[in-house]
Amino acid sequence: MSDKLKSAIFNVLGDIEGLSVLDAFAGSGALAFEAISRGASHATLIEQDKRAVVTIKRNIEALELDGKVKFVAAYTHSWSGRHKAQKFEIIFMDPPFDNLQEKTIGKISHHLSQNGILVLNFPSRERPPYELKHLHLVKQKTHGTSQLLFYKH
Repeated sequence: MSDKLKSAIFNVLGDIEGLSVLDAFAGSGALAFEAISRGASHATLIEQDKRAVVTIKRNIEALELDGKVKFVAAYTHSWSGRHKAQKFEIIFMDPPFDNLQEKTIGKISHHLSQNGILVLNFPSRERPPYELKHLHLVKQKTHGTSQLLFYKH
């Protein structure tokens, strides 16, 4: 994710002091790490790509975030099935554009706490996923080939 997109996300979110974060499809973990640096209480990162797993582990160690970050090397869909009751106040989802996994996006959206916000990075040429009908799209920002979609209950 580009720095421009990351800045756009956190400009919309505003103060996130003390909030819990889920970074599904974590990639390098940049969104979760930025959230922690801005005061989020803790973050759970989920990623299955082997190269990304190595990067995330190195970043957690380099940034000394062991106490604030929980990393899970797993498929996001599988993790969700094993942690159905777990809720977060912020959920970041940046799925690979070549494998959008709309069913998984829908499943992860159920981990959003009642007053939380879900941020989805989705291709600008695609319609938002139908599985999020239990949430309301509250803001949409387009940046090149990406659209940032912000959902709440």
